[in-house]
Amino acid sequence: MDKPKNKNYLAVMGQVNLDDIYVQQVFDYYRQRFLKNESTQLFVHQSPRIPSQLREHGFICLCDRKLGLELDGQRSLEGGAIRGSMKRIGLFLTKGGELFRNRVVFPEVDERGHIVSATGYLYGKRIRAEQSAVIHWRRPEPEQYICQGMKLVKELTHAKAFH
Repeated sequence: MDKPKNKNYLAVMGQVNLDDIYVQQVFDYYRQRFLKNESTQLFVHQSPRIPSQLREHGFICLCDRKLGLELDGQRSLEGGAIRGSMKRIGLFLTKGGELFRNRVVFPEVDERGHIVSATGYLYGKRIRAEQSAVIHWRRPEPEQYICQGMKLVKELTHAKAFH
């Protein structure tokens, strides 16, 4: 069997990023939830909470707390990978809940088409005092992971040295 010329397997595999795939899948799921929910669509077009320029956004999403029920459990290989990735990125909270729960979400993409940030607006008639009406999320840069890892190493080293 002949090997393809000018194909570098490692270069292609190096471009595959599971976090990008999982983020896209999460927002695709949120998009499908929005398209199936007429009351939320009406809310987006009528609520004074939603800025008028966002009403025509091409990829409006809805986080209605159903995603966690659809994913495999934390202890399964696939479920653990997805949930861990979403926690690391910040779309899931450390206890497992969704960051954008009960919010209409407006994602933004970069020049490569990857979702890099999103803004979520609480939907419904009432906002409780302890709830934030608007949540902003920005995908962490790879350098942040390195800084977080080094901080953790320093904390662990410091704890072992003094205990």
